[in-house]
Amino acid sequence: MYHRYEKGQIPKGNNLRVIAEKTGRPVDWLLTGKESVSVTLCYGIRERLFEAKGATGLDALGMAQKMGVDPKEVERLMTKGGDATMALIKAFEAHLQPAIDLRRSQPETLENLRTENAELKNQLARANAVIDKLTGRK
Repeated sequence: MYHRYEKGQIPKGNNLRVIAEKTGRPVDWLLTGKESVSVTLCYGIRERLFEAKGATGLDALGMAQKMGVDPKEVERLMTKGGDATMALIKAFEAHLQPAIDLRRSQPETLENLRTENAELKNQLARANAVIDKLTGRK
C-alpha cells in the first residue's frame, strides 16, 4: 500500500490513515504536501500549553479557566498529549497565545529572570507543602 503512495497513487481513506500513523504525518500533509493551521495546532498543542504555562504562571486548571474550557481536557493534553478540540485551539489562540507572544517579544533581562525564579521557588514551596501534608512530615 505504501509503495503505491510513493508512486503517486492516493490510497483509500483507511489506508491513508494507516500511512499517516506509520509516518507520523497528518493526512492533510499526505494529500497536499502542506499542513493546515488546525492540524499544526493540534500536533503541537501539548508543547504550546507548557509554553503558555511558563508565560502565564498558570497551572492546567488556571489555563482552562482563562480559556473557558474543560480542565480535564487541558490536564489530559498536558499529561498524555493527543488531539485537541477545535474549540480548545481557538480558545488557546484567543486567551493564551497573546501571553506567549508578549513573552517572546521581551528580551531576557535580569529582572525577568529574577521574577521567573521567584515564581518557580513559590511553585516548589507549594508543591513541597502538599507533599509534606500528604506524607505527614512537618
